[in-house]
Amino acid sequence: MQDAYVGDIGDFGKLTLLDHLAKDTGLSVGVVWHLVCEPARTNDGRHRSYLDANLEPDPKLVRSCNPQLFDKFTELGFFRPVGHRVSMLQEIFTDFTYFGELCHKTPGGEFKSRLDWIARARKHLAGSELIFFDPDNGIRFGKNKKALRKHVHEDELRAFWEDGKSLLIYHHLGRAKHEVDIAEIQNKLAITCGISASDIFDFHFRRGTGRVYYFVPNPNSNRIRHAVETAKAKLEPLLWPLADWRKKHMQRI
Repeated sequence: MQDAYVGDIGDFGKLTLLDHLAKDTGLSVGVVWHLVCEPARTNDGRHRSYLDANLEPDPKLVRSCNPQLFDKFTELGFFRPVGHRVSMLQEIFTDFTYFGELCHKTPGGEFKSRLDWIARARKHLAGSELIFFDPDNGIRFGKNKKALRKHVHEDELRAFWEDGKSLLIYHHLGRAKHEVDIAEIQNKLAITCGISASDIFDFHFRRGTGRVYYFVPNPNSNRIRHAVETAKAKLEPLLWPLADWRKKHMQRI
């Protein structure tokens, strides 16, 4: 998570997903921002055009996914100085509990170690049932635990899972075939948590950059499956590129 890019189409999608899952499952939500401190780039805001009626081909379609959040994002405009934008998101969803410490060392900072950081996160979110992880790049598997500032490691996810938490995890997709990557990571997550891959649900967002969110309920149930189906139906305009969504719905007519 980077403060400079708060409010883009990715934020709208992930918070809409989290909002729907929280309401439909009744689970209390804790958020691990995986906040990193990096200088803003010149292309800051390039994925906020969905809020501009002059640039977004069908703003009403995007808004339909979560009208209240869309209107709030439009109202805010994200003109608050960089370094203070994540707090804007936290002011919208006040029922969530947030862990927003930087997940890496900075000059003069108090960061001691990644193990210390994740231990504080677990303690801070002990009262939450569904934990959302928002690393810049996604999940890392295996023995390599170096330079984790933009990842969440499978051992960290396992620790929360063993605490009895349900998990929602962001993962950035590369340029390879997304379906192959999604299935591979889903299988690895199943091994990490000691469950069947069929008990893990993926939400593949195709608007903006390719991204996927893995929902790992603990435990699974018919109520959870219904909540997932409901969320996917509500999020459909964000799960497909606009042209593909229109084509798909024209075929239904």
